[in-house]
Amino acid sequence: MKRFVALTTVALLGLGIAAAGCGKKAATSDTAKEAKSASGAATPAPAGEVQLAGTLGCGHCVFHVTSECAACVKTASGEVYVIDGVNEQSPMWEKRMEDGHTITVAGTVVASNEGEPKHIAMKSFELK
Repeated sequence: MKRFVALTTVALLGLGIAAAGCGKKAATSDTAKEAKSASGAATPAPAGEVQLAGTLGCGHCVFHVTSECAACVKTASGEVYVIDGVNEQSPMWEKRMEDGHTITVAGTVVASNEGEPKHIAMKSFELK
């Protein structure tokens, strides 16, 4: 239980929890770096990783599942995942507020508490 709480705390700190409100940018931790393959395409997911494809949006302003602004992916099944490791200077961060962007994210799904959105620790992505 302590490990679960610690992992949840680390995930929340990675999001850079700031004062509530639309348009506020979540800070990123130094250890959470945005990754993208050199070709610009998502790389195949190694064992233990998943690939999620769906619509890019803001978890607070667009999908209404987070209390803070966060880059998220909504899958075809309707599940919303917060993308951990997004740099606020990233095109992904800026495009989360625009309609029509699709994204494929490779990474590891991080455990979350019941009633909270799931998180994916991003390793690579492809933004369209």
